[in-house]
Amino acid sequence: MRKIQIQLYENGLDKVRRLERALRAVTEEGVPVTTACARENLQYEWFRRFASQNIDADRDDRKAAVMVTWDDWSTWQERLLRDMIGEITPVPEGFDEIYHKIAAENLPKEAPEAIRLRYEEMLTLEEIAAQMSIPKNKVSRILATALHILRHPCYRWPLCLGTDYVKALQEMRTAQTEYDRTIFKKEEELEHMIREEVHELQARTQELQAKTRELDEQPLEDVLREIPLEHLGLPTRAYNIIQRYCIGNKLPRTAESVALLHGRLDELQGLGAISKRDIIMAMRRFGIDMEK
Repeated sequence: MRKIQIQLYENGLDKVRRLERALRAVTEEGVPVTTACARENLQYEWFRRFASQNIDADRDDRKAAVMVTWDDWSTWQERLLRDMIGEITPVPEGFDEIYHKIAAENLPKEAPEAIRLRYEEMLTLEEIAAQMSIPKNKVSRILATALHILRHPCYRWPLCLGTDYVKALQEMRTAQTEYDRTIFKKEEELEHMIREEVHELQARTQELQAKTRELDEQPLEDVLREIPLEHLGLPTRAYNIIQRYCIGNKLPRTAESVALLHGRLDELQGLGAISKRDIIMAMRRFGIDMEK
C-alpha cells in the first residue's frame, strides 16, 4: 500500500511538472496549445478550461475557487485502469505495449476503437455511437464486454503490474518448462533402465528354465552327484554329522552320499530327532524319502 501511495505522489508531481512545461511553452515560446498538450500528454479541453479558469480567478481574486478533478488530471490509461479494477492505481511501465497486444489478440473487433474514443478522446456514448455509426446501447455493450475481458486475471495482472510482472511470469514459465523437460528426461531414463532390467531378468529366466529342463532330463543320480553338501541348506549339527560320515566312509561329500542313507539314517552316530528331520526335509526337495 505504501508503495502505491508513493507512486501516486510521484505521478502527481510529474503531472504538475508537465502542466508547468505546457504553460511555459504556450506563454513564453509561442507553441500552439494543441502541440504543447500533445507533447506533455495533457487533455486539450481540460488544459484550455483550466487556463481560462485560472486567468478568471486571478482577475476576480478567487483563485481558491478553481476546482480540478481527478478526471481532469488523469491520462486515458489511468481512467481505463480505474474502470477495470474499481480504484485509482498507477500506470505501470510498458502499459501501452501490453494493452495494445491484448486488445489486438483478445478483444472483439470493435472494442479497441470504442475504448480509444471513450478513454483517449473522452467522447460520450452518443458521440461514439455517431462516429462508429452504431446504436448507443451497442456502444455500452461493447465497452462492458471489453472491460469484462480485461478484468480476467490473465490480462488484469499484466495491465496493472506492467513489464516486471510479464517478465517474472515468463521466467516462471521458462523455469516450469525446464522442470517439465528435466522430469520427462528422468522418466525416460528410468523407463529405459526398467526395460533393460526386465530384459536381463527375462534372459536369466530363460537361462534358468533351460538349466531346469536340462536337469529334468538328467538322471537323478547325476543331479545328486553334482550337488555338494553345502548346497543342501542343512543346519550346522546335521551338516557336521553327514560330513563326518562321508569322511569316515571315504564317500564324496555330495547329496548322492546322503541319498544312499535312505532308510538307514539311524546308523549315523549322534543324530538326534531334530537333525534327522532336517536331513529328511532337505532331501525331500529332490523327491527322495529318506525314511523308506
